[in-house]
Amino acid sequence: MSNSTDNEKKISDRELISGRIYSRDPINEEVKEKAEYFQEILNNYNSNKNADITIFNPFKSINLDKTNNTIIRPLIAVKKNESLNQIDWVIDYAKNANDVLAFCIKPVVFKDAGISEYWILDLENRAIIIYNLEKNGFIQQVISDPRRLKVGIFNSLLLNYSDIFVKEW
Repeated sequence: MSNSTDNEKKISDRELISGRIYSRDPINEEVKEKAEYFQEILNNYNSNKNADITIFNPFKSINLDKTNNTIIRPLIAVKKNESLNQIDWVIDYAKNANDVLAFCIKPVVFKDAGISEYWILDLENRAIIIYNLEKNGFIQQVISDPRRLKVGIFNSLLLNYSDIFVKEW
């Protein structure tokens, strides 16, 4: 007999993409901390700039199509409320650069769903892979050193790489 925590873990480790179930890397403490960081930054941005955005709770199931064929559970998802898109920005994580779901399948699905921007936090390589799907298609921008990052869907939101991947001594 399994308890509800086991069931929640199993659900959170899977996503439905184009009718196929994919297993994901488990949500560990590092991933939870990154979700909390982005949620705090976005809540502050929304409050201070009156940004009129919807910030989906971390790992919330989001149906990307009306047929229930694609249900994602991203680290964070954001919708600009004036946008016609269901989601405008997705931030997710991958254990490493060999994650086929994160790096090969999701960019295509997200572009088809009208998502403007997709960020992947590559935990092993401490890199942020940015797809500006609306402007650059599938061309990746790989950030692996300290610098400021402009969020493409907003005019004035800048993030620091060093805040996302805190230097470990």
